[in-house]
Amino acid sequence: MILSASSVQSLADGRRSQLFVVLYANSIPRVGTFIALAGAIQAHGYTAVVVIPDSVTLTAEELAGFEDVLVSNMKADEIRALKGVDLFFSSEVVHDVAPANVVTVGILHALPRAGIHSHKISSNAARSFEAHPEMIRTFDYVAIAVKQAPAHWNADNYSLLNGLYPPAFLTDRRPVIDIVPAGYPKLDYSSRILKSGAPSDHILYTPTKYPLGRVRKDAEGILRTLTEGFPDKEVVFRPYPSTEDLAFGRELANRLSRVTNFILDDSATGVAFQRRAALAVTDHSSSAMTFSIATGRPLVFAHLENNVSDAEERSLFGYSATSKEALLNSVRCCLDGSIDWSKVIADEAEENLYNPGGAGDYIAKRLHLMADRKSDPSWLTVNRSPWVPKDVQGAVDEHLELLEALRKRTPGGRADAACLEIAEHIRAEHT
Repeated sequence: MILSASSVQSLADGRRSQLFVVLYANSIPRVGTFIALAGAIQAHGYTAVVVIPDSVTLTAEELAGFEDVLVSNMKADEIRALKGVDLFFSSEVVHDVAPANVVTVGILHALPRAGIHSHKISSNAARSFEAHPEMIRTFDYVAIAVKQAPAHWNADNYSLLNGLYPPAFLTDRRPVIDIVPAGYPKLDYSSRILKSGAPSDHILYTPTKYPLGRVRKDAEGILRTLTEGFPDKEVVFRPYPSTEDLAFGRELANRLSRVTNFILDDSATGVAFQRRAALAVTDHSSSAMTFSIATGRPLVFAHLENNVSDAEERSLFGYSATSKEALLNSVRCCLDGSIDWSKVIADEAEENLYNPGGAGDYIAKRLHLMADRKSDPSWLTVNRSPWVPKDVQGAVDEHLELLEALRKRTPGGRADAACLEIAEHIRAEHT
């Protein structure tokens, strides 16, 4: 049953002394993250509601093990109007949706890009604040998945949090932000939902979204190589579930319509085909890495380039391939049964991630700390001070230059809106 906004408000009104939590899954790839987190929160005796997009209809198969999770299709303005909410969870890209005077927790949704020849998922979580400066004004806590190098686990690494936003933007926020080494809740979902006794007779190709990955360059070559090289396997293409990527996937499926062992998966979650996949092929998709860790099945990072060796190469969770021949060899190596991939992948996950498979429980056990706006000794607490000019005109010019520099160094202009909003406010206040 999908709860209405009034039903959610009634739950908040009647919750007595227990914490009431709203988790906002603003897009399809984030649904599993917050379904799993809500399940863990409910298991600890709290009330949690997950808000999912209208376009998503979750089947019994996609909720197996999470049947008791409460779900709603509320709009952003309905969420903002809620009363009695203690904590609001969302991904790093969400801004201005939380109810007033609520503690906010950001979940870094995706695993960072893994290099094609790398045995490490490396991440400097401070870079997320550069790409999405709104996080500084939006969240009191930010939960991260990837283990940080000692050089990154210090307040100096997060200097951007000090003095970027004017005071008017930080009303009702804590004077600090805690960086929480929680783990990856989407892995909690996938680990449970992908358990199946189904045969592993499919090969899954799941690239990341355009234009961040190589789907437009490599998709047709990869799919034709796999369908021709492994005629006894069903080859499943799962495009990233955005409008643009799905349109490209359907167009490509039309060109491959006569290939008998090709399947296009344009479902909301892709659970059915992931359960039957013996391995996955990707460019650097976070979903593919999640599949691999959750199932213990190998991954092939494929970048089809013409000027490199044809030899396959060991890489994170499996192999890397930079030619069609290397792709075929890598897939054969994944399928030949000579390596205990489940152990190899579990060891890699333990090496790279915080609390693999237990992120939701980690957060749920510390929910009262967050609700009380407190910190845990194992968290990194970073000051969040406002920008207050002293020498007004000189300081204004200097800050506008800083904002412009931040805009230019963030990929894809992702910091544009935040920096322009700050600049507009400063000009209105001080010129």
